[in-house]
Amino acid sequence: MKRIAFYLLGLLWLTYACSSDSASSSSNAPLIKQVQSTYGTNSITFDYSYVGTKIKSINILANSFQRELKFEYTGDLITKEQSYFDGQVIAQTVYDYDDQNRLAHQKMTEMEEGSIDEAFFTYNADNTISALYYAESFQSGYSLYRTSKIFLNSDGAVFKVEDLINDAWVTRAEATFTSYLNAFNNITGYSKIRRFDEGLYKYDTYSQYLEDGSLYNTATFQYPLGGPNYPAQSIQTLTNADGSSSTTTSTYTYL
Repeated sequence: MKRIAFYLLGLLWLTYACSSDSASSSSNAPLIKQVQSTYGTNSITFDYSYVGTKIKSINILANSFQRELKFEYTGDLITKEQSYFDGQVIAQTVYDYDDQNRLAHQKMTEMEEGSIDEAFFTYNADNTISALYYAESFQSGYSLYRTSKIFLNSDGAVFKVEDLINDAWVTRAEATFTSYLNAFNNITGYSKIRRFDEGLYKYDTYSQYLEDGSLYNTATFQYPLGGPNYPAQSIQTLTNADGSSSTTTSTYTYL
């Protein structure tokens, strides 16, 4: 279950994270203060706090569930993220970078279950990233459970992810983008740790596929503007292969 959660983590972020195709280095660029998302009768709120442009914490409130994420930096790179529940650390992710300050390794530890998920990223000359995902638990030991190829466009956005399934590369996710800006990219170091599954680029469409290559679902997005090319909302319509659909609306507040 934990390795599935690790695999789907970025896809879940799609419901509430806004994205961009252009990062800003200006100290006057806006930062995300709050994201409020609604899905049917469910709601989730994310409150962001900073020291300058470095993220300090994210407080997450979903119905009666509350969790806090806290971040640590080494220079301008985020090197640790801890998840708190009732004041206790329940999970921790450590990030390591290569000599070009690109994310090379991340290790997530679930404290209660003692399970570990690790990902290793290798950057290729053809603008792809090779990714290996491992998991360790008391029940199954340490094993490779996913091999992926991540495709980047000229802006560095992830537009396709393939998994190696039965010795063949199968598309698992594919995206197209708009040109709207994203305040998450104004957070120092944040795009480096959130890039692989979440994609800090403003989606126009995002499609997921099953292991046999058949379509699982497709999300389309609309972005009512609240400022100079920064959305006030993200309206995501998710359509499943059987034709059923649902809508998630996220409202953004900026500093």
